[in-house]
Amino acid sequence: MRIAIIADIHGNLVALESVLAALHHDAPDMTICLGDVAATGPRPRDVIARLRTLGCQCVLGNADDELLQPLPQPQPGEPRWLAIDRWCAAQLSAGDRAFLASFAPTLTVDLPDGAALLAYHGAPASYDQLITTTTAAEDLDALLAGTSAAVYAGGHTHAPFIRAHHTCWVLNPGSVGLRPPNATYALIDATAVGLAATLRSVQLDMDTVLEDARRSGMPEYDWWSSFWRAEDAT
Repeated sequence: MRIAIIADIHGNLVALESVLAALHHDAPDMTICLGDVAATGPRPRDVIARLRTLGCQCVLGNADDELLQPLPQPQPGEPRWLAIDRWCAAQLSAGDRAFLASFAPTLTVDLPDGAALLAYHGAPASYDQLITTTTAAEDLDALLAGTSAAVYAGGHTHAPFIRAHHTCWVLNPGSVGLRPPNATYALIDATAVGLAATLRSVQLDMDTVLEDARRSGMPEYDWWSSFWRAEDAT
């Protein structure tokens, strides 16, 4: 059983299509998205439409939930990403909102060896909580308390990693749409005798990413594009 884990697309259709092209060769049995699919990017509706055609199972991210809530009126000095998210929210149809609202806080997948994979956005209890490579073992125990899985998969930080914790694995696939200059994802291969997890990276065409964003009419394009320009991307 092969499971692809993607996360944090952030309305970047070019990046999503690049990852899906790679996944065509990886041939997963299922794909799970860890949330933050549409906000803070140029193509919120197109990304949602693509995920719907894939039948991809998704968990709710903080940015997904934000698009479902009333956003504050523009204020002087507000964060620039908020103007983008207000624009993204205005693009969505009732069907798009219903799709986002269908995302569960967590998702459990049974693995062939009888164990389970637990998917979430930030941590099992909250999409706002952080799990990183430097999270202390005792803090990670607290964040995973009350759950049982062989593999824990979360996003939110855009920083890919795989770490062992006691008898389980904890991973973050990184970000499809907001981790210049690459799009990253994870693959989990699970059999009756064990499992393996790997991180994958896809080099993105910066010119295509930027041109698509420019043509979208998104606000704050210059600010957003600064994260993708070659001299700024890391």
